[in-house]
Amino acid sequence: EGYWLAVVKRLLREYYTPLRGELDPLGMFDRIKTLLEQETIGFDWVEHFKKRSQEVKWIIVQYSRLLDRLAIARQMLEVSRECEFRGGNWEHYLEFAEWVQPHTNDTEVLYNSFQKGKINLHVNITGFGIHSRVLDCMAMNCFIMSHTTPRRCVGQLTECFEPDVHYGVFTPEDFKERARY
Repeated sequence: EGYWLAVVKRLLREYYTPLRGELDPLGMFDRIKTLLEQETIGFDWVEHFKKRSQEVKWIIVQYSRLLDRLAIARQMLEVSRECEFRGGNWEHYLEFAEWVQPHTNDTEVLYNSFQKGKINLHVNITGFGIHSRVLDCMAMNCFIMSHTTPRRCVGQLTECFEPDVHYGVFTPEDFKERARY
């Protein structure tokens, strides 16, 4: 079990570039399956892998999301130390301990957090999809920023809103400059 998980993480670190919005979960799933088929290790990992395909797809998505979140948090701290990271699992990363706020379902706490921030950040591994947090920030006139993406699919924020008019966009290369603006 630990072997295929290590393969998934290794391939994602090798083939997924954080903050690009280019993850293809099914393509990554096929790449992992192919790699397992090529390796001879004395156990039928491919059959084991197929039985757990839903779990593997979930791990692909969640680990990619984690890579994005860590990348943007590190870049944000290079711009300003006056920030907070809210949500699940931040407490597991000691480098961010000073800035971690607990996950909350209390909308008043959440909305106050959005309003006091100069920039609210959003990342999306497969492209810039509409998330309630994004719409909440926009509805409250809070500034929200997300990475650009080359992917075009139904349900993207770009179908209804204009980049750099209704929300800010960045690439990993220009984040610091845009966040300071």
